[in-house]
Amino acid sequence: LPFPEPSPPSPPREEQSPPLSAREELILSLITAEEQHIDAIIEQAKLPTQVVSGILMQLELRGLIRQVSGQYYLRALTSAP
Repeated sequence: LPFPEPSPPSPPREEQSPPLSAREELILSLITAEEQHIDAIIEQAKLPTQVVSGILMQLELRGLIRQVSGQYYLRALTSAP
């Protein structure tokens, strides 16, 4: 019995992150190129600590922000296309 022809490999897909939620957009808008402590972000966002902490983690995993010394955050450097 002959083996079936293998199908051609599919072209690689560019992984796109889902769009940011309104809360993620809010938190991201509060974070600049200057270090900001998590307490300042929480105060400005007027959201519960647990919510802000979770959003900060998600934004960090997506590469949009960075955590630096302690609980300070800043925008991640992006390269121009």
